[in-house]
Amino acid sequence: MISRLGYFMGLNFSDKIIGSIHSLYGGHPFFTRQICSRIHQICGLNRPIDVSNLSLEKAKAQFAGQLDTYMRDIVESLYREYRGEFDILAAAVLGEKDDLKELVTEAPELVDHLIGYGLIETVGDDIDVRFEAVSNAVYRMLRIDTNEDRWAEISKRRNALENNIRRTLFMWCKFAGEDAFRNVFDGAFSNKRKSEINDFRPENIFSTKKSPLYLNDLIKILKDEQVLKNQLEGRRSTVVANLALINSLRVDAHAKEISPAEMNDLRKAFDILEIEFETP
Repeated sequence: MISRLGYFMGLNFSDKIIGSIHSLYGGHPFFTRQICSRIHQICGLNRPIDVSNLSLEKAKAQFAGQLDTYMRDIVESLYREYRGEFDILAAAVLGEKDDLKELVTEAPELVDHLIGYGLIETVGDDIDVRFEAVSNAVYRMLRIDTNEDRWAEISKRRNALENNIRRTLFMWCKFAGEDAFRNVFDGAFSNKRKSEINDFRPENIFSTKKSPLYLNDLIKILKDEQVLKNQLEGRRSTVVANLALINSLRVDAHAKEISPAEMNDLRKAFDILEIEFETP
C-alpha cells in the first residue's frame, strides 16, 4: 500500500522506511495513509523524490498529537461500550498473560474484533499490541491521577496554547496590517480595558513573554469574523466554545476538584485547539 501511495505522490519509499512506518503504526491502513499524507506535505515539489528518515521523523512529530487523539477516542469507546474488548486489550498491554489467557478462552470472538480493529495481533500463542500508541492510550486510560496532576496538566497545556494563539494572531496582524488589528481591538474591548494597555504594537500585544492580554482577551479577539477569516472558516464557534471551557477553570481556582468527566472534556478541548493553533 505504501509503495502504491508513493507512486501516485511521486515519493519513493525504501524498504527501510516502509519497515519503520510499519513498526510505528502496526500496518494499520488508516494511520499509514495519514503519515504518508504528512510526508507528502513535507517533501518538496521536485518529484519524484526519495523519502528520507528526516522527512519521516518530521511527519511523525506532526502527526503525534492527532494520533494520540484518535487512539484515546478508540480506547475510551472500548472502555465505555465494549468492556470485554477493553479488558483483553488492557491485559495485553500490561503483559498479564494468565488473565489474558482466561479472557481469550471465555470470549475468543472479542480477540477477533480487536484484530479487526488493527489494535492487536497474534504471534504464535501470544497476543501482542500492534504499535506503541495503543499501549500509551491504554496506560492513560488506566492512570489514576490526582487533582494536583490534573491542574498541572491544565496549566502546562493552557500556557502553551495561549502562546501558540498569540503567535498565530501576530502573524495574522502582520498580514492584515496594524490598522485592521486596531479596528478589531477597538471593537472587542471596553475603554477601561484599553486604558490598561499602554503599548499597542503587535510585538507587545502578542508577545509570548510579556503580553498584557489574558485568555479571555484572546477569546474576544477571535470572536471577530475578520480575524483569521480563512483559517477559522466554519470552525470559529467551536474554537471559541472550547476556549471558553478552558478559560472557565482559572489559575485562581486550583482548589477546585476536577472530576474525571470534566478532565476528559478539557482534554478533548485542548486536543482540538492544539491542532487548530499548531505552530512550527
